[in-house]
Amino acid sequence: MSSTDLASSETHMRFSYKNPFEHLASMLGQRKSLLALLGWAVAVFGVLMTGVGAASYFLNASLRGWAAFVIVIVLAVALALAKSVHSYVNRCPAGLENESAESQRIAQIQRPKWEFRLARRLLEERLRDLDVELEDLLGGRVFVPVERQLDPQDYIAWVQTRPANALRLVDVAKRLLVFDFPAALLSNEGRPADPVRIVDVVDLVQGLYSETVQFERASRTVEPPETLGALHDFQMGWTDPIREGVRQIFQFLDGVLAVDPKTNQEIHFTITFEESANIQKFNEELDRLISEEPWAW
Repeated sequence: MSSTDLASSETHMRFSYKNPFEHLASMLGQRKSLLALLGWAVAVFGVLMTGVGAASYFLNASLRGWAAFVIVIVLAVALALAKSVHSYVNRCPAGLENESAESQRIAQIQRPKWEFRLARRLLEERLRDLDVELEDLLGGRVFVPVERQLDPQDYIAWVQTRPANALRLVDVAKRLLVFDFPAALLSNEGRPADPVRIVDVVDLVQGLYSETVQFERASRTVEPPETLGALHDFQMGWTDPIREGVRQIFQFLDGVLAVDPKTNQEIHFTITFEESANIQKFNEELDRLISEEPWAW
């Protein structure tokens, strides 16, 4: 098994964002929002005019006339507009109904580099607990009950499938992290990044990370024959390249977020997948055991 095959991707990306005029056009361009704005303006106008009438009566003041009327209209429109802006800013973008309020706000306001900020936030929320679980597994800090005790022949048959499965996990990680993940953040002229697409690719990364945890857990649910304990120990931590690849993705996102969006600074970043630990020793030990007679185990 080897995970050192190189996978590279070069992409030219631009930062997308919405300026205040685009937000205003988006807010007022929807019939529902426009009707709500008019409704709030009428309601506020009625409340203010009632207050003006009450003040005129109880204070014996002259608050009538065109000047007072115009002031009330301006205040009603301003307050209604403020209400509309507040509702618009806190609106949940389609497809992000199940995400955190902070993620929804990032996708709704779309400040410069919002797509990278959203991807990082989603990754952090999705992977935080999984990464703690994986770290505890690798560090031997959690109890994993034995589910199977295999005889030598059955164990050799089982363990022979492990390298291929680990390699498939690493291959999927390469595809997701090197190609699919950056592509989901891509913005072109006239086509900004899509928040739903970012959510979808982050969900795929979460699924991969979950499979990584399950792979490491499966190694610990099998009790190897006493004579094959060394072979069993060699397969622990084979998913380290995946965890390291995800860590490098966070470094990439942090590097992008640290760049001034007003500059033309180019971002160069390389994700490296090193070969898993003890692969060579595992292969040598497995070849030695297979070459021996079964009763020698």
